[in-house]
Amino acid sequence: MSALALGFALFRRGSGAELDRQALVLDLYRARREELRRELPSEEIVTEVHAELDAALLDDLVERPQEASYVSASRMPVMIATVLVLAVSIAAYFRVGDPTASALVGAQKLLQSEPSDAELEIWRQRLDDRVTAKPEDAQSWYLRGHLLMQKGEYAQAAESFSQAHAIQGDDPSIDAYWLQARYMAAEGRLDKLSVEIAERLVEQNPRNTMVLELLAVERYRSGDFANALKLLNRALSATSRPEAQVALSQLISRVRGELGATSPAIAVSVTALEAPPEGATVFVIARPVGGGMPYAVVRRPAVLLPLEVQLDDLVSMNPAMPLSSAGQVEVVVRLSLNGQPLAQDGDWQWQSGPLSLANEGVQTLSAELRRP
Repeated sequence: MSALALGFALFRRGSGAELDRQALVLDLYRARREELRRELPSEEIVTEVHAELDAALLDDLVERPQEASYVSASRMPVMIATVLVLAVSIAAYFRVGDPTASALVGAQKLLQSEPSDAELEIWRQRLDDRVTAKPEDAQSWYLRGHLLMQKGEYAQAAESFSQAHAIQGDDPSIDAYWLQARYMAAEGRLDKLSVEIAERLVEQNPRNTMVLELLAVERYRSGDFANALKLLNRALSATSRPEAQVALSQLISRVRGELGATSPAIAVSVTALEAPPEGATVFVIARPVGGGMPYAVVRRPAVLLPLEVQLDDLVSMNPAMPLSSAGQVEVVVRLSLNGQPLAQDGDWQWQSGPLSLANEGVQTLSAELRRP
């Protein structure tokens, strides 16, 4: 469980083709240059900001051409965050008419991957002076938080993001770093306030897999296995990263083991006669005999086949209509080619006969999928 929790701070994107990565960075770079030209008030300032963006681009695309593609890809989020977050911050300064903000254009160094200690100290002093003189400046608190994260001063970084939040209000970009700083300062634990921030982020983006995983870990640690399981299922449905899918599937099995037997329940073992198409999704559905609104659904990436799932009240579609309220059901296992639960031409499908849920206990089924 600790490995999953640490994944929030250590998350990296998977490797990809270097040319594709460079094309994406260049597209983002060109788009941001055009936006800044429209937003900034003078050609002199435009030139200065463009020079900073050029330096970041050169550093990523030219100075490290021999790095392995995995390393380059893993650095890309840092590069994009450096260009976009700071460009947006700088533009915001000028839009509110603060002529002293131009002095912070070079603050992109705060978000570079390897700034020197001397550079960090210079910018720390500048930002300390800035927030002392202008304590209502949310952007300076935000940049200061990033600098302190670079220095590993997570508690102080969290306080800076807290100040930015107090001024700016609910903002996912502030909340995400505020949560990360608090999480690191607490050595991988979430307190009440951190849980509130995490839940707000998930409400704003229900597919935020990293935050769903963090909440699941905290629920698991507190012994709330039922809600940990629900959060892990949501995270597994939301992620497309194979390594995360495997890890989350293993965690779900562990949490199921902690929960013990539930009743009534249907355990379904799913296999396929041949390798499924890339990107396919498996749905295991308990529904009224003959069709209708499902009582319970489990969604899994087909890459995990063969797999085992359990249908019970913990995976009910509607808490007001749990599986235990059904007298009789049928189970449908569908391999969806487009990731949608509704049947489509070309889907692989298996269907059981009627199953009575009158008797307590776990019923077992074996579903074998085949190409239609």
